[in-house]
Amino acid sequence: MKTYQRRLIYAIITVSFLVLCRMNAIIPVYRDTLQNYFGIGDNIFGFMLSMVSVGFLSVLVGGAYSDRHGPRKVIRICFLGIAVAFAGLTFAGSNWIFVAAALALHGFFFHPLAVAVNSYLIRLFPNNKRRALSLNMAGSSVGAMFLPSMAEGLLGLSKRATAVSFAAIFHIPFAVAGAFLLAGSFLYGKKKRFGREEGRKRFNLRDMGVKPRFLPVIFFMLMHGMADSAIHIWLPRYLGSGIFESVVIGPGYVISGHAVAYIVSRTLLGFLPEGIGRRVFLILPGILGGSLFIMGLLSGNYLMTAFSYILGAFLWSAEFPAMLGLLGHEIPDKVGAALGLHALLSSASLFFVHNGMGLIFARLPVESLWRAMIIPAAFFPCVGIGCAIWLLKYGKDLKTV
Repeated sequence: MKTYQRRLIYAIITVSFLVLCRMNAIIPVYRDTLQNYFGIGDNIFGFMLSMVSVGFLSVLVGGAYSDRHGPRKVIRICFLGIAVAFAGLTFAGSNWIFVAAALALHGFFFHPLAVAVNSYLIRLFPNNKRRALSLNMAGSSVGAMFLPSMAEGLLGLSKRATAVSFAAIFHIPFAVAGAFLLAGSFLYGKKKRFGREEGRKRFNLRDMGVKPRFLPVIFFMLMHGMADSAIHIWLPRYLGSGIFESVVIGPGYVISGHAVAYIVSRTLLGFLPEGIGRRVFLILPGILGGSLFIMGLLSGNYLMTAFSYILGAFLWSAEFPAMLGLLGHEIPDKVGAALGLHALLSSASLFFVHNGMGLIFARLPVESLWRAMIIPAAFFPCVGIGCAIWLLKYGKDLKTV
């Protein structure tokens, strides 16, 4: 029991540091104020946000290094790299080029960090893999709840209090997070601290292989991630675009509501017995959640759009863990390879997604911006339908679904 409690503390601390690594989540919440600060339009804003994805090839290097030397070393190196990136964001001033470069550096280290943390948690709890991954997802959702709310509150403060400049509320959070990450990186330096799980074999290219019939599942995970990220990044810009008569709830708080929905949904999912609803959670969450959000967008009402997003997120949030759980049960020895492939494709695709959304927002008139949001929203029903077709073809051959 003492060993389990100690490992649980290791996991909680690691996930807490991972939340700090997501401090760049405050950037979309600052939306038009940030664009005015930099003197840029939606196209440059989208390009700047997409720079987080340019370091996608580091996933392969980080995965190989994690297999060979253990995930702790990858975590330590990535914490240091992200601390440097946050230092760049701290001292970038109003130069968006420096900010874009710092975000690119952040992405270079964050992508392998996410894979290494999952590997680290699985090694800490080899008999409770799903709960370990749920802990990571829940921790990420807590950060996604807190950081946008914090940013919305700071933004309101800078508008009310003349003594608080926008530059201060933008740069100081990165300075604080970077300092904590720099200090935290030293916790993973010694072999007997924060877990003793080291790599046991050399990296082999054959370890990257995934059975072809499971590639569609990885593709569906990719579609889910692209849609969720695109909506999460661009919904604050849409809600604050001036298309609505009144902004009843700050866009940052709406994004935080999305995170609360994720926390509740995935916590409930984590408590369900392992075998319940495996087929249902692959199909219905995306169809129901995506359709609900689309109806909210079509309503043209701010509150209906906001609440349909939160409730839709509560539904579709069960989709990704269900697909990940499927891979974990069917190909347990290839989960790392599947996650690495997904992370690689996801990082590369998000570069084009955010640039594409930025170009669409720049070209559409304000009253037509809902059309841009419909595109990622439609991905969720497509994932549910795709999973249903996949199950019809391969469901009889699966061991656990």
